[in-house]
Amino acid sequence: GRAGREICLSRPSPWQRATVRSHRTDMSAVCPQVCGEWLTNSQLVLDRFHVAKQLGEVVDKVRKKLAVLS
Repeated sequence: GRAGREICLSRPSPWQRATVRSHRTDMSAVCPQVCGEWLTNSQLVLDRFHVAKQLGEVVDKVRKKLAVLS
């Protein structure tokens, strides 16, 4: 959860966190929010695996709905 991520991000010094330029995370609601708060100079880079996984899940849901309607 959020607390675990904050503990992890509190370990580097403020200077170290300020030098981070990009970070990659999954697409949960918590990760990008917490990283944005703790890594203020860093840009989020979405993980291609998670993007593809989420897209596949959406396509599968649409396919199942269309199958029910047929």
